[in-house]
Amino acid sequence: MTSGRLSGKVAIVTGAGSGFGETIARTFVKEGAHVIIAEINETSGRRVEQDINNSDGEKALFHKTDVTSKSGWESLLKATLDKHDRLDILVNNAGTTYAKKPSHEVTEDEWSKLIDINMKSIFLSIAVVVPQMKKQGAGIILNTSSIGGLRVKEELVYYGASKTFVNKVSGLEIDARYDH
Repeated sequence: MTSGRLSGKVAIVTGAGSGFGETIARTFVKEGAHVIIAEINETSGRRVEQDINNSDGEKALFHKTDVTSKSGWESLLKATLDKHDRLDILVNNAGTTYAKKPSHEVTEDEWSKLIDINMKSIFLSIAVVVPQMKKQGAGIILNTSSIGGLRVKEELVYYGASKTFVNKVSGLEIDARYDH
């Protein structure tokens, strides 16, 4: 059994099929965690799952997940609990942006996708995952953000606003002893 700071912990990492999410998943496994790779892109999600399991044993499980859907979150939590009986850590890493452009040129579809992935997904994750963590009496949710949430760039105003939301909601404390 791998020992490390996360030994025996179970973590979901959204957007773990590439970039920061993939790196977070790999690091968590190196620290002893079992990781569920929550990714909408099946090809990249399965690649990360296979790479981790080939090098570190059966420590990763891919679950195709649409983080903008409550049923997607419910399915993800169910798959996690079916495999590991618990969830200790959730990393909300999935995110998106649009090509730099003046705000008045951002399309409604681009705006909706940004809001759904960068903001709605966190709202849904809290609605679905927090009851399980409260039931367990413990758990942690980590939301990744961007410097864009602190210093909004002129041609990425809506992206910056979505990351400001992430920064603000990341201060939310969930105490399993009380129903806030």
